[in-house]
Amino acid sequence: MRSVQGHDPRVSAEVTGAASPAAGPVVTVRYPASALTSLGAMAYDGETVERVRQVLAGRAGIDEKRMVGGLSFTAGGSMCCGVTGAALMVRVGKDGMQEALAQPHVRPMMLGGRTLSGFICVDPASALTDAELAAWVQRGLHVAAQQPGRRGGRGRPGQPGRPGRS
Repeated sequence: MRSVQGHDPRVSAEVTGAASPAAGPVVTVRYPASALTSLGAMAYDGETVERVRQVLAGRAGIDEKRMVGGLSFTAGGSMCCGVTGAALMVRVGKDGMQEALAQPHVRPMMLGGRTLSGFICVDPASALTDAELAAWVQRGLHVAAQQPGRRGGRGRPGQPGRPGRS
């Protein structure tokens, strides 16, 4: 077990060993409630959100949305990254999962008790330097840019949306 101190001194983490070879280490994050911004049932680290906003500043087509348990950022309509709890969520794609999970502080993104395919969490995000955070956000932007465009609402990429929508 090793302790990790990050960018925000209020947040600490302990790496306690591997959950499985594919999943990587188990990280226990401890942070005070004052370090989180609450959105009803969703909570996220406000300082990390501001750091992500700085990385994305000046880019066209970036939107913020409350989803997947925190605040997510989309580029051209495709989710690229976000902040959920004390973690930075990043879209790495199915092909990038194994390589991403081999990195420090990285775990699969879980939603509703299931692994969200193609997404990882870097936990705690406050352990990242500004350069590391920017590199993860850039990776998410690159993968999001490779996604097929969405047409007609919430349908699958390349397929029409729900009936009654245009």
